[in-house]
Amino acid sequence: MSRIDEVILVGGMARVCQIQHIVEEIFMKSPCMQVNPEEAVAIGALLQGALIIEDRRKLSCHLIPLSLGIETLGGGFARIIDRHSVIPCMASRNITTPLV
Repeated sequence: MSRIDEVILVGGMARVCQIQHIVEEIFMKSPCMQVNPEEAVAIGALLQGALIIEDRRKLSCHLIPLSLGIETLGGGFARIIDRHSVIPCMASRNITTPLV
């Protein structure tokens, strides 16, 4: 643990005092509070997106790990994009809303 310079908490739970105390007990140092936890998540997503775009330019292959779709009436699942599809990908499916 002595090799860790800083602990940065991200996400909404980072603002909970009890979480901050637990992290301080585990790492024996106070978490850095100079970073906005919600902005850190957004910046991380931005950086990941930039890496994906840059890798695509290098013909690198990124895959979607899980199928993407929506929940249907009765708790079913309408798959729109299959898992292991290469990013970027595009798919469409006509789905109607039920008449109640």
